[in-house]
Amino acid sequence: MDERYEVAIFRIAQELVNNAIKHSKSRQINVQVIQEQERINLVVQDNGIGFNPDKLKDKNTSGLNSIRSRVESLKGQLDFFSEPQKGTEVQVNFNF
Repeated sequence: MDERYEVAIFRIAQELVNNAIKHSKSRQINVQVIQEQERINLVVQDNGIGFNPDKLKDKNTSGLNSIRSRVESLKGQLDFFSEPQKGTEVQVNFNF
């Protein structure tokens, strides 16, 4: 794996897990990295309180900005899936 992706994925996963610990009130956090020939997929899931992802557009926190910046710098895709009381899943995809 290219070192740029390796570092970015580690830092993104670290920030997503940190956010889940601080905000989700979850009892379980799953982190999955899938590397294929032409892409890398990072998935972080929790079974916490969830939130409305539409409200993320208005959030300007340093953690989210850091994640967005890392994903954008490597031309990746960042998606949040969540509903109140149904946990959260964040997917990050990088295509080569």
